[in-house]
Amino acid sequence: AGVTPRKWLNLAIDTYQPTIIVMAYSGNHCVDANGYVYGSERWFSDWWAEAQGMIDDALASGASVYWTITPPMMSQIRRAITAGNFFLVLANQPEIGFVDWYAALGAKDCLTLLPDSTPVMSCFAEDLLIPEDGSIQTVRNPDLLHFTTEGAQRTGRWTAAAIAQKW
Repeated sequence: AGVTPRKWLNLAIDTYQPTIIVMAYSGNHCVDANGYVYGSERWFSDWWAEAQGMIDDALASGASVYWTITPPMMSQIRRAITAGNFFLVLANQPEIGFVDWYAALGAKDCLTLLPDSTPVMSCFAEDLLIPEDGSIQTVRNPDLLHFTTEGAQRTGRWTAAAIAQKW
């Protein structure tokens, strides 16, 4: 208790001294810790500062840094339409790599345009049709947040492929 994601990251960096850091960050701790609404302007401001601080700390460690963009859990799709731009901006920094878990989880055609024509990602996938064999794989647990074994393995393969492109 009391350890923010950024503090946890720095403890992990100090303990393990990784050469590669893959980051996924939802920022839900801001809601409970600061008492304001998830998805609000104030939440996004704190989320941005925390996410950018984590990236800065990871880069300062000398590790190669990869930022993941992951489809939101089902209850957060509306909020994710706004959050999508934050994820994409962070992922497009030249010194960090990008891992597209939207595509890994079958949500690659999820581009939505806001009324001002701003493109954002906004899809959720619970089950995937696997073209190679026609099977259906469930990639999210019944809580509609955490990955199943298949979902974790699939995102793991996509993460390894993204890292291999730079190495």
